[in-house]
Amino acid sequence: MSIKTKNILLAGLMVLSACSGGGRSEAILEAVLEAPLSVPKPDADDFYSAPANIPDTPGAILKSRAITYQPAGVPLTNHAWQLQYVTRDTNGHPIAAVTTVIQPLAPSTFGHPVLVSFQHAYDSLGAICTPSHTATGGTSNSTNLAETLEFAPGLETLGWTMVIPDYEGPQHAWTAGQLSGQATLDSIRAALAFKPLGLSQDTPVGMWGYSGGAYATAWAATLQPSYAPELQLIGAVAGGTPVNLMDVIPPQEGSVEFNFLFMAIIGATREYPELLPRSLLTEKGAHAVDVLKDTCSPASASDLPLPAARMSDYVAASDPYSTPGFRAISPKLSLLQSALHPTANIYMFHEIADGLLPIADADQLVAKWCDAGVSLSYYRSNAADAVALVDPIEAHTAGAAAGTPTAITYLMGRFSGLPNPVTPIGTVRCN
Repeated sequence: MSIKTKNILLAGLMVLSACSGGGRSEAILEAVLEAPLSVPKPDADDFYSAPANIPDTPGAILKSRAITYQPAGVPLTNHAWQLQYVTRDTNGHPIAAVTTVIQPLAPSTFGHPVLVSFQHAYDSLGAICTPSHTATGGTSNSTNLAETLEFAPGLETLGWTMVIPDYEGPQHAWTAGQLSGQATLDSIRAALAFKPLGLSQDTPVGMWGYSGGAYATAWAATLQPSYAPELQLIGAVAGGTPVNLMDVIPPQEGSVEFNFLFMAIIGATREYPELLPRSLLTEKGAHAVDVLKDTCSPASASDLPLPAARMSDYVAASDPYSTPGFRAISPKLSLLQSALHPTANIYMFHEIADGLLPIADADQLVAKWCDAGVSLSYYRSNAADAVALVDPIEAHTAGAAAGTPTAITYLMGRFSGLPNPVTPIGTVRCN
């Protein structure tokens, strides 16, 4: 970067700092003036290239193409398209994202079209890892493939129209919650406006996601009342929700899971560069970032090509979790710290024995939302208890399959207009 460019950035950010009382502007400047922590490789497919001028019209469709929908490499006969659409980053700037929209194989059983937005737990940093690549036969993301097989039967037999966003945005900013929520809502807007689907602004909409997909779903649900109030959101399912990233990482230090979770830090820095400036990385940390920066969610964390590590191995600070960047940005990534809450009906489920995402955080989020008046159903599941005896981490994965039937049943009830949510015996409700 030239001295002239630095001076222009400095002048502009000094103005922002003066207006805001300092704070984030100075931290951003410090991060911007050095090399970014990581930059993903651009997608080799020109469809993902953004136009030079992106209109600031969230949900606007920039371009579209017909595709053959082939989950797990098996071509299906129903019509499907991919849309490039407008959303916003965490600073409110328009960006271009991609989503996949899929017509059902059978007519809707509800007598009218319904739209389900499914958020994959794609938990990845690279272009080839996205749900849109999985939809066209890509096999790089094993989580996408497994989840597709879980929800595809519902798509085929229930007549749901589906929209599946690449909600991490063009920079694959995994764990940037505000971006993920906005990209999910704008993807729904684009689907409703795409004429070949035959939908309208009055089409009932449901959302569904597990784990990383639940994080995007929950953020979308909290943002919807202010960001997209026109959507007819009849309900949202969030299972195995990662409520607070900084509660998840420290317990996994020194385990094979740590590098997978460190990928989440890398993803967040693509929206919040001040979280972890590259200057704070150790030699091992710089190597880890360069190895992981385009990595897809692995089938198993042990598949990652790095030895088990700790944050102190990668970050040169006496307490890596107490650096200025971590202290400033960590709350912005937590659903607990958000002043927002949903107004739509919510169904949450979580495995009691989940060894990756502690159920205590989910309990706390449920209590927070219930106190805010959210109509919420919460199921604390013990379906994966036997799995947890062998591997507590796998109890989290098992929760996805165990919760799929209840997610489908809940959404069916909401689309049918039943007065009470259809959820498992033992579910606790509030409001």
